[in-house]
Amino acid sequence: MKAVSVILTNWLRWEGQISLPSDGEYRFFTRSDDGSELFINGQQIVFNDFNQGMTERSGTINLTAGSYPIVVMWRQGGGGYGLEVRYQGPGISKQLIPD
Repeated sequence: MKAVSVILTNWLRWEGQISLPSDGEYRFFTRSDDGSELFINGQQIVFNDFNQGMTERSGTINLTAGSYPIVVMWRQGGGGYGLEVRYQGPGISKQLIPD
């Protein structure tokens, strides 16, 4: 994912494109401390915005092969912090989203 970072009050926002090689169901994951959200093509896929330690949540979407805009937002509430973003789909095992 090629990305641009934008700093908002207590939030970071990454915007980029993700290229998907095949048609099918894709699952996207965020693991975050504290909150995170993930959008594909303007549609929210993962809502993980809670005051929490590192917690993973996921969502699925059916997509055709091609390139899609992806936005990941991360919020820091206090204390520890972290963010990991992964995906899996047809022929792709769960992995970090590549650059």
